[in-house]
Amino acid sequence: MGSVVISGITFTQMIRSFGPVRSTMITALVPGLSALGAVVFLGEPLSVALFGGLALVTVGILFGVRAAAAGAPVKIASGGHSALGTAGKRSN
Repeated sequence: MGSVVISGITFTQMIRSFGPVRSTMITALVPGLSALGAVVFLGEPLSVALFGGLALVTVGILFGVRAAAAGAPVKIASGGHSALGTAGKRSN
């Protein structure tokens, strides 16, 4: 529980210092650190599939963060839920 509180406070301070877009780029490290932890602590084997999946996820995260930084509109798929269908729309 303490680690969740500490990480939440730290991330909030990071957003205040560096801004939301630059701070969110840290999420690109999560897949790599998770894979490293799985190899070291759980004895997972290093494989081509591990590196391929890691690369795809990291590129996807970076692509999304960079698109948001460039001000590209974020498209939200609506599945009949009104909150999801209107979340990305701007009101004039």
